[in-house]
Amino acid sequence: MIPHQRGIRVVLDGVFNHSGRLFPAFQALRKEGPKSPFAGWFSGVNFNKRSGYPGDDFDYHGWWGFKSLPEFAEISGRLHQDLESYILACTKRWMDPNADENPSDGVDGWRLDVADEVSPMFWKFWHAKIRSWNSDIKTFAETWKDPTWLIQEGGFDAAMNYHGFAMPVKAFVVDDTMTSGDFLKTMHERLEKLPPGSRLKMMNFLDTHDTDRVASMIANRKRKTNQGYNANNRVAKKEHLYLPGNLASDDEPLLSLAIFLQMVWPGSPMIYYGTEAGMWGGGDPDNRMPMIWEDLTYDPQEADPLRRPRKPDPVVFSRKRFEFYRKILAFRANHSALIDGNFVMVGGQSADNLLAFVRSTPEQRLFILVNRDPKQRTFRLMNEWAEISLNSWEPLYITTGELRDIRVLQIGARNGIQIPGESGAVLKIPLR
Repeated sequence: MIPHQRGIRVVLDGVFNHSGRLFPAFQALRKEGPKSPFAGWFSGVNFNKRSGYPGDDFDYHGWWGFKSLPEFAEISGRLHQDLESYILACTKRWMDPNADENPSDGVDGWRLDVADEVSPMFWKFWHAKIRSWNSDIKTFAETWKDPTWLIQEGGFDAAMNYHGFAMPVKAFVVDDTMTSGDFLKTMHERLEKLPPGSRLKMMNFLDTHDTDRVASMIANRKRKTNQGYNANNRVAKKEHLYLPGNLASDDEPLLSLAIFLQMVWPGSPMIYYGTEAGMWGGGDPDNRMPMIWEDLTYDPQEADPLRRPRKPDPVVFSRKRFEFYRKILAFRANHSALIDGNFVMVGGQSADNLLAFVRSTPEQRLFILVNRDPKQRTFRLMNEWAEISLNSWEPLYITTGELRDIRVLQIGARNGIQIPGESGAVLKIPLR
């Protein structure tokens, strides 16, 4: 497999909760009617009603009511036996393409769509099968809720971290509706609830194909109707007044701070395509626009779905954003404590919108400091952190400004760390 030759691992997206109407089994059901062997595959099949689609002589359940996505039937916690056999055949086809019982040419993992809408009994069965084919396979559940039960009961390695990362980060960094103390407490509680083996594997992201892009979240942050994760983000909805354009340059520090948290919090950063290139967009379909490439020229974006007056936004590859990502990713890669280090909560200083925590390995201890406030603030060190001498703190990284802007100083009888507004910093401290 060419990606493997380049050191890239492939995680495939699987959907075992529903299909599309063009799925051959569903098309056969439409043609064959009640006698079709596929009638038991789908949920809510009823030949006494009509779906509303031309040519359909029956009704059925669509995923969340969307008839374009026929939902699979659950039978005593499992799927139809023939459907399960079909899913296993598809799964193995991608995990062992040439059927030689050697999975080295197959995919390395699975991200499973709406995993919390499929019974854990099925997931336990499915995981037992795939791990008999490849014991190193990694699986990730998509859920917007607490994923603990999917990991413990369903057998997933980890999950997309809406609940324990994306939602709290939006509330704290973007919406400014959560204090630093409450944010750190919430993040820590949700991290601790996860099985220890899953914490460093969780997919930490800011935006996805199911949400507005983080640049647009920030651009619309002052509109109360848009506060909350994935809230009222369709630009064509007149009552929500969601702005379709890019974020202003003076909002860049907030975006950098959100990215910073993604790189220093326990877990695995997941970057939605184009965020690193400067893309913006509201909810679907605006969040799924074609990728912006540096060597191509694009017309400016000037249309508005509601025909409101709008200043055209240039559509260009953001070299500045791209280089920020490259720098912070390289920093993370070069500091093992940020990849697989332990987590120790230092505390939040809510009056100043400051918080701090530590990531550490036996070889390295890193002190992480976050200032959400727009003004320069000083984090007052207490307990064991106050005992570290002034000259033992080594600034390593800052999102906004220069390293010299991180100042470790004495404030009365205590020490403190001063950093610029809307910034994140990493300092190296001595091992114990």
